Amino acid sequence: MKLPEFHIRSFSSKKFLLGVSFLIGVILGYVLGFSKSNALLSPLFMGLINLSWFNDLIHNPLWLEHSSYNLGVAITAIAIIVAFIEFIASRNELKFKLNYRKRRIALWLAIFSIVLTFLGEFNLFRPFIFEISGALLMFFAILIYLHVIFSRLKKLSEKQIEIFQDILIGVLSNTHTNKLKTIEGSIELFDNLLELSLKNKTVKNIFVNDFASTIFLEYFSESGYVFDRTIKFYIEKSNEGESNLRHLKFFLKRLFTKSLENNESFLNTFLRQEIYPEALFYLDEVMLKEKNNRILNVLFEENRFNGLTNAGQLNYVAVVNRYFKLIYQENNHVSLKNGYQKNYDFNDELIKVFYKEIKNFFEGGYDQKHLEMLLDKVKSFSWYYRWGVKTEDKTENIRRKTGEFLYDVFYCLIGKYKIENEEIFRLKVHELYDHFIEIQENGIENNVAYNVFTEKLKTKILGNHDEHFPNYKGYFPAMLLVYFYIFGFYAFSENQNETQTKNLHIPILSKLAESFPKLYQGFKQEFYDVNSLPEEKKDLLEKQGREILDKFLKKNMVYNFKENSLSYYYSGNIHSSKIFLNEVKNEQKIKPRKL
Repeated sequence: MKLPEFHIRSFSSKKFLLGVSFLIGVILGYVLGFSKSNALLSPLFMGLINLSWFNDLIHNPLWLEHSSYNLGVAITAIAIIVAFIEFIASRNELKFKLNYRKRRIALWLAIFSIVLTFLGEFNLFRPFIFEISGALLMFFAILIYLHVIFSRLKKLSEKQIEIFQDILIGVLSNTHTNKLKTIEGSIELFDNLLELSLKNKTVKNIFVNDFASTIFLEYFSESGYVFDRTIKFYIEKSNEGESNLRHLKFFLKRLFTKSLENNESFLNTFLRQEIYPEALFYLDEVMLKEKNNRILNVLFEENRFNGLTNAGQLNYVAVVNRYFKLIYQENNHVSLKNGYQKNYDFNDELIKVFYKEIKNFFEGGYDQKHLEMLLDKVKSFSWYYRWGVKTEDKTENIRRKTGEFLYDVFYCLIGKYKIENEEIFRLKVHELYDHFIEIQENGIENNVAYNVFTEKLKTKILGNHDEHFPNYKGYFPAMLLVYFYIFGFYAFSENQNETQTKNLHIPILSKLAESFPKLYQGFKQEFYDVNSLPEEKKDLLEKQGREILDKFLKKNMVYNFKENSLSYYYSGNIHSSKIFLNEVKNEQKIKPRKL
């Protein structure tokens, strides 16, 4: 099923050997036939040196003889040709079907060969001339058939286009046909079809209806030539001002999506570096250098990847990882001054599209293993994001979008992902936070990504006029848990950042001083603001409220209802601190007590 990656061979070794064997057999037959008249031919050629050669030629007794190419041989030859045609046709040899004119000429030559040979059998005039003429016609018929088989298709006529479309329809409707041969022939014609598609309506329909079908895309996705050539052609024509490209846009979207889903596609084998390790292919150049975003819009922005399989989603994130890695490699090298030089900027618009799609993957995913693999993939490109372009060289816009993206990933993940190993999950969360927010390079005060991330986090926990289901009332997803994973250590530390404490920790802990006792007693969610709980539901609500508290806290944290305090254990429980929530609310200060 897998096609050659860049070039399609014009013929297979089996057909070549078959054709050679057939041609040798015919030549041997002619040699044996002519050997019968060899003695008579010598006087003929000797007589050419005389002026009377023409008279001798006419009256040469050779013409009255019969050659060994008789009617039986002619019938056998055409029978072999018919069998050969059937053999090739049964293998759906595309170019054999498209060269209908040459095949028709060859067939008529073979028929005339039999007619001439048949006339020679009746000793009319000169039988040798009839038989040899028939042999020559049969020889030329064979040459034409060999030319049809071994020559490459380059351009299609109007009639051939119609035949080609009928062949494609037959391939799609008949499950027993040999699709591979037809698709190989289609790739051989691909350049010509691209050009024809700009003006020919039938070829446009071929790209939209036939080539964009699942059957053809499965094979096309495995051909690097089709993928690269279509992108190049689209860019060339787009730059020339060609507007009639909607059919190619549709085909490219379908091809790119199928390439992501097909694990054996050229794109995925290239991303895995199974072929051409460390090499570039044309999509790399497009992502790096293409200033005209039209092709990127076709492949990414105008495409919708919500329907991708889990494997397709992971491969999409692998493409994103490759983009950030390419930027990193172009901007960082030991040969550069200080190892860094901004040769390429981030494409902010493209990155926004990446962020949107990956967010949707997390939002629609429920399989635990898949969510974990998605998180690991995001973690991989986060490192290249951080170091590919230095913080001061990134635009404020993309840093803001990155802060939003990190929040969205945690928001979509935390409600569905079952945390089996808290320490490993904490390390992953911290690594993502460190790479995307870039605290070490930019601090907190003027860090756009940090401000956006913490503001959205705080809003979900504390609520506002837009957030009607805040965590403090017991609603999920538990971004409060994300807060403790990232900032818990800093909130319970003796050495705190004043800005972070004032803007983040104190507002959150002050609100928890009010909400945790209520949740503990069962005043949760829609019952949060009531004066008293329904007696028949009181026990159930208390149980549910305490379960919510457990889900809001890390396993190394303990809530004490009587003290209204939170204890935080770290470093393998060797160290611990306690914060009295009422004290934080009343004094607007955090005073961690060592335990």
